[in-house]
Amino acid sequence: MIKCPVDMSFVDHDGDGSVTVSYTLPNATDDSSDVTVTCDQESGTSFTVGTHTVICIAFDAFGNTDTCTFTITVYAGVMITCPEDIEIVDEDGDGSSVITYTIPTINEDTANATVSCDPPSGSSVGVGSHTITCEAIDISGSSDTCTFVVTIYELPEITCPVEMEIVDEDGNNDVVVIYTIDTNANSADTTVTCNFPSGSSFAVGSHTIECTAVDSFGNTATCTFNVIIYALPEITCPFDMELVDVNEDGNEVVTYELPTPNNGSAAATVTCDIPSESPLSVGEHTITCTITDAFNNSAECNFTVTVYAPPDISCPEDMEFVADSADGQVSVIYTTPSPNANTADASVTCDKPSGTPLGVGTHIITCTITDAFGNEDTCNFTVTIYAPPDISCPEDMTFVADSADGQVSVIYTTPSPNANTADASVTCDKPSGTPLGVGTHIITCTITDAFGNEDTCNFTVIVCPPPEISCPDDLEFVADAADGQVYVTYTPPTPSQDKPGTKVTCDIPSGTLLGVGTYNITCIITDAFGNEDTCSFTVIVVNAPPDISCPKDMEFVADSADGQVSVIYTTPSPNANTANASVTCDKPSGTPLGVGTHIITCTITDAFGNEDTCNFTVTIYAPPDISCPEDMTFVAASADGQVSVIYTTPSPNANTADASVTCPPPEISCPDDLEFVADAADGQVYVTYTPQRQVKTNQVLK
Repeated sequence: MIKCPVDMSFVDHDGDGSVTVSYTLPNATDDSSDVTVTCDQESGTSFTVGTHTVICIAFDAFGNTDTCTFTITVYAGVMITCPEDIEIVDEDGDGSSVITYTIPTINEDTANATVSCDPPSGSSVGVGSHTITCEAIDISGSSDTCTFVVTIYELPEITCPVEMEIVDEDGNNDVVVIYTIDTNANSADTTVTCNFPSGSSFAVGSHTIECTAVDSFGNTATCTFNVIIYALPEITCPFDMELVDVNEDGNEVVTYELPTPNNGSAAATVTCDIPSESPLSVGEHTITCTITDAFNNSAECNFTVTVYAPPDISCPEDMEFVADSADGQVSVIYTTPSPNANTADASVTCDKPSGTPLGVGTHIITCTITDAFGNEDTCNFTVTIYAPPDISCPEDMTFVADSADGQVSVIYTTPSPNANTADASVTCDKPSGTPLGVGTHIITCTITDAFGNEDTCNFTVIVCPPPEISCPDDLEFVADAADGQVYVTYTPPTPSQDKPGTKVTCDIPSGTLLGVGTYNITCIITDAFGNEDTCSFTVIVVNAPPDISCPKDMEFVADSADGQVSVIYTTPSPNANTANASVTCDKPSGTPLGVGTHIITCTITDAFGNEDTCNFTVTIYAPPDISCPEDMTFVAASADGQVSVIYTTPSPNANTADASVTCPPPEISCPDDLEFVADAADGQVYVTYTPQRQVKTNQVLK
């Protein structure tokens, strides 16, 4: 008896027209345990959109059968299509409109899909763009969405600017007027036209501009405004004027004619910030006159009235310079006196102009100012040129201290000031007689004159200590394997101080060839004064360090799974030139080892305790051992039928060396060819022979 699954349904979510369906093979029961079930459309088959009937058959070993059926329905995945975007004008201007649209369509073969939209058709929405979202969903929960836009526009509105008043600034009676017309933001693609577009040129006078707004549905709105162009008032001032303060009281009266308005200005008036007949002080005065018309447009002009003062001059303070050398000169730079303020084109000259080279000494310079009217004034100042300070130090000096931390009182002649300096004095940072310790000392002497000018010189005092020497640390070298010697090299000791005439010698120089042994090397330092110091260090020459190499890894097979193998190998030998080296291994050659992996470590040790180690691996495998399954019996389907015999291939036993198991097919061999003689009576004979069979272990012949 066979029982099919219940009917099944699926949705083609990816939209490729088919769905791969997996189901559980129907359950079949029978008195015989050998029941086979097959279905005409197997689990895992790809089913197209539609309803498909699956037929399943169960049959037992005796040919008995039973069938059952179930259906597989594949629904198309939901797909929804929205209408085109919609545009509406709010005709009544109340800020909202009712939207009506066709419900979106869905594809065929869906699983009872339904459609809903948000907001639904018939809803009232405000001015602006609104996204309508529609969703189709089938009974399986599969869904699809689409969107479209409904835009509500306002009727067009237009706003003109306020009346514009513009002055013809360049006076060419052709003024370009720029303006902006505003429309409401939510109208439908509104365009604006004006009888005089923005950027048009206008002559002086009043002009009316009318503008119209039209939206994409033909709705209109209009507005008007005025543009007035005014002429710019103009004014011309008198020429510049020059006066002399003849009374030298700082109040000279200025008299001029008031400028008149230009023709064409509207009721213009003229005012000046300094009226005619005003008293003016010495200096330059700018008078500004302004014309203002009835529309508050204005223009200005300026003219200058200059009141001059008599010339007056002031010289610089007396000056002092230091020449570059005792017989040198100085290019004396000073600021030439400037004419006093408000003089009439005054100029200044000096008998020794700024930049004139002057020698050592005192010089009187006279400067004169002269104005455009020939008036003059003079002044004087003094320039003094001094010789520069110059100093020379003693030669460098060398002293020897009594000890490494001793001092020497250094005596030298302090340098004297050079001639022609101004009250110069000399100081040295380390005066003569100063105690100085071991080392190099730079003494700086400075000459300073009364004006703070300086010169310096330096000389060196070296205070040397008695000689000291420091040897290198003890050294160790490995002798050459061939002759047991090595060239011993080291850095020769250096003096603790670098001073002239010092030399260092060692009784075994660096680079000497030495054999195995211990050597004491002594080094001596001697300075130019015959003082000495010594040091020593030890050099040890030893044989080569121990080095060991193990045999290659080894593999053996034991006699039984729990047996052992006496592992024989060649013990590693000490390398050449080692100091009485010996070799030991933690598992000596001949040691019995059981099945498994064994790491053998060998160590070489010389007479000085230096060591080296190596390792190798010995693997002991178990002999192969196999166990076959129990004998098996099968029944063929018919007298001449066959049976496919299924059994578990035996596994290799543990710890064998990469063992594998094979079961070869049976083999048979026939007897040699035979010859028989037929019976004389009936011409026949019974033919007999012995079958020759060769059977492999655990195989059954059919």
